[in-house]
Amino acid sequence: MKTSERMDRYRQLRGTIMHGRIRILEVDTVEFTDWLNEIRKYERDIENLKKALNQTDHFITFTDDGWSIEHLVECRPEMTACEFHKAAQKTFGDLNPGLRGRFKATVIGGDLLVPEDIGERTK
Repeated sequence: MKTSERMDRYRQLRGTIMHGRIRILEVDTVEFTDWLNEIRKYERDIENLKKALNQTDHFITFTDDGWSIEHLVECRPEMTACEFHKAAQKTFGDLNPGLRGRFKATVIGGDLLVPEDIGERTK
């Protein structure tokens, strides 16, 4: 099935579900389940995009493997040029400060990144 056909089918199924119309679908259960799973994936993607577009702060996440910066949409074309990325690299390098979880990132003096606890620590 071509992408355009899949999107038309998605819109058709989504419209049926969203508007509560009762309709006999001429598809087998496996195909219908696959479509529902695709709809859920699209909905998650949409929510992630909305979250990214509304985000006003940078965040830093620490894991056992190191750290990563969650950038604003404006930074994403050139993330390594972002002041938060540069400050994190200067502050932590390849080291992990022993923190785990997601923290709001604040840059002080242009080269020191300070993680601010927002209640999303992990063990």
